Amino acid sequence: MKKVKEKKIPFELQEGLYIDNHYRNYQMMYANSNQRNWKYNCTYQLLPDRVSGHHQILHLSNMQVSYARREGGIMQDVRVPSGTISLAIVEELSDKICFYRTKLKAGDIIFYDGNRSYNLLTNDTVKLRIVTIRNSVLGSLLPLLKNALHKTIKDTNKILSKTLKEILEEFSGKIKKEKKDFLNAEEKILEVIKELLDEQTPKLHKLTKGEEISLVIREQIYNHIDRKIEIKSLSKEYNISEKTLQNSFKSLFGFTPNKFVRNMKLNHVYYNLRYANEKKETIQKIASKWGFTHMGHFSNFYTQLFGENPSRTLLAGFEDVNTLSDACVKREEELV
Repeated sequence: MKKVKEKKIPFELQEGLYIDNHYRNYQMMYANSNQRNWKYNCTYQLLPDRVSGHHQILHLSNMQVSYARREGGIMQDVRVPSGTISLAIVEELSDKICFYRTKLKAGDIIFYDGNRSYNLLTNDTVKLRIVTIRNSVLGSLLPLLKNALHKTIKDTNKILSKTLKEILEEFSGKIKKEKKDFLNAEEKILEVIKELLDEQTPKLHKLTKGEEISLVIREQIYNHIDRKIEIKSLSKEYNISEKTLQNSFKSLFGFTPNKFVRNMKLNHVYYNLRYANEKKETIQKIASKWGFTHMGHFSNFYTQLFGENPSRTLLAGFEDVNTLSDACVKREEELV
């Protein structure tokens, strides 16, 4: 197997650009969002027919301010521009959100940059406020933010969340703004970040031993999804009981390991049927290739997850969205 090497994303800003879009599935999510300053790779739908949400995006002079509401179970790799640092605030959370190696809670702020991809998994509704900042305007804050990468602080009294919300609302109107307005908004954001960092020391999130092992096993599953995966064998390999592994998976992601594996494989079947079936393979052959041998059970699981049976997927025509081909694991040979 091999992975596509990821290219760095430049930070592109169109001062005053404001986008406000809703989506009902992940195809619309890709089509309706301004993606010049981030890239989503390897999108997996993990709950039945529930991928929907809302994006708001604002470009200032040196920053991008965003709001995102995501509903349903979805996992993907997120990449942001190089030469920037981002802060994401979990404004509201219905159940689970796992970002990179961190299990986040409502009120958490996490710091990250464009030097790597970050895996993001949610299993229910989450609301995020995000600001991405050009390193060159951070000044004395830059070393503090670099030290905070992959760590968290609390959004005390929701001060940063409220500030970003007010700025989005201010610039969403029809009144034309001047350069000084954008710079004043950026100064306000930096002042709030400095205030929070003056009050708190960023901390690495502590996980249980079972959760740490679960993250490693999740990576094994993620990178080798085209192989036969047995949770029992993985628990023995990593010296963790199946019960602890199951509880840890549910604690981090909201899914048991078996359901997680099954739904990931179903996504690859979906992708093969809809976007990558140049050889005109049958549903049974594609399902078998991904490890489904009982066609009755496969069809039930598939229909439950995607809200349509495999035959309908095969016949339907969506525009090409490379949700599972770009920068994902590439299959070198079919499963046997």
